[in-house]
Amino acid sequence: MNDFNFNGKSHNSYIDKAINGNGQEKAAFTLEAMRRLRDRDILNQHVIEIGPGGGSSVDIISDSFEKGEQDGVNLHMSFLELEGIESEGLKLAQERLAEFATSSFHQGDAKNLYSIFGNEVDVVAASAVLHEVYSYGGGYGALDVTFGEITNALKPGGFFAYRDVLSVNRLSQHERTRHVYDREAWVRFTQLFLTHYLSEAEHPYHRHEDMLIFEQDSTRVDLSDVDMTKNLSIEAPIGLLREIQRHYITLRDYVWREGSLGVTPVLEGVNSSDWVDIKRGHKRVHFTSTLHDPLLDALSEASDDGVESRIVDGDIFDSTSEVLLGRFLRKVCDGDKESTAIWSNWLSREGSETYVYMTLNKLIGAVAVQSFTASQGAKILLPVKSEDVAVAPRAYYNRFLQGRLSNPILDGKQMVLFESIDTSDQSSANEKKVAEALNTMSAHCSKEVLSEIYDPIRRMF
Repeated sequence: MNDFNFNGKSHNSYIDKAINGNGQEKAAFTLEAMRRLRDRDILNQHVIEIGPGGGSSVDIISDSFEKGEQDGVNLHMSFLELEGIESEGLKLAQERLAEFATSSFHQGDAKNLYSIFGNEVDVVAASAVLHEVYSYGGGYGALDVTFGEITNALKPGGFFAYRDVLSVNRLSQHERTRHVYDREAWVRFTQLFLTHYLSEAEHPYHRHEDMLIFEQDSTRVDLSDVDMTKNLSIEAPIGLLREIQRHYITLRDYVWREGSLGVTPVLEGVNSSDWVDIKRGHKRVHFTSTLHDPLLDALSEASDDGVESRIVDGDIFDSTSEVLLGRFLRKVCDGDKESTAIWSNWLSREGSETYVYMTLNKLIGAVAVQSFTASQGAKILLPVKSEDVAVAPRAYYNRFLQGRLSNPILDGKQMVLFESIDTSDQSSANEKKVAEALNTMSAHCSKEVLSEIYDPIRRMF
């Protein structure tokens, strides 16, 4: 585990301010698992949340109790975080939850889940955690260990509620495609980021077939020789281009928060969601500025929120930010101390992280096979119902990407609710449940992955 987890994104101030949103989405499958347990008259429920962050999902669970949706449920929630991380937001969420349930806070690694909690768990929830297990815990091997620990901690009939950054909407992230970047910020970022990422990050793009091909003026160039003033064409695995997109967005958001562009949008609270059309990702941006920018001033208006902020159409704000980000990265290339320090801080925080380690196709197969192996054939984790596999698009980010790239790789979250199925139960009801699960998986998995899953399932009946 490198210093990233302790000195970068895991710092309490980052946890509390930067990743405390989307609580409804984070808690959705946890609440669904709790509902299904309740329908079976399982009222004493133990739920573990791995990496609870600032506690936004905990607040949604408290909301469900407050609305009377959990009547009769005796809940205990356990929270597992890496050592050195303890968010103030989570503490407040625990205090509110105490009105309805008991909770406990534990420090440790997800790869030791079973040794910490034993095998008496009803629900394990992990939101935006497993990509960090991959990036900083040891790659695919660490994921297999974690899947095994989750399996062994769950009771038969328990649930694993998974949510993480969307991989790519393909069977494999190694399929090749092409991007063309025609804006200074994208070209500079790609050269700077890939120079670090390809050599330092834990990533799966090591095959000969994963080779990157860079072209400028219809001529191949090396990454180190990219001309920042010219359009850049890249042929690469679709997953790697997804990494460029995702990291570009995280850099932009980070530099916004640092105030280094001179414009800072409101990223929390009511004014962060001033939608014009939420389905299309179109919103008005409330922002503060230290710039004297006549163009931006002319197209924005003063806010009436009691602070010195302005409001502008989101597309205009994004265009402004992109030009300013290009200037920022130019300063980094020129060795400006302040800009270089900010870039280095972001790089140490985010630059080695792999967001898209596994497609839904591969993920479902890996969890199923590893759960069967880790439990010595006693359990298998499968998504049973069609609604147990979902993708939640990021409409605002996707609007931004569609305005910049000719074939953007759309952003979002991928979510799966896995049920722990007892393989010794050879009843017709269990056989019907497994058949339903196979039907669900056939919509998302390749024939190769389905055949891997089918073998252990076939042994059950």
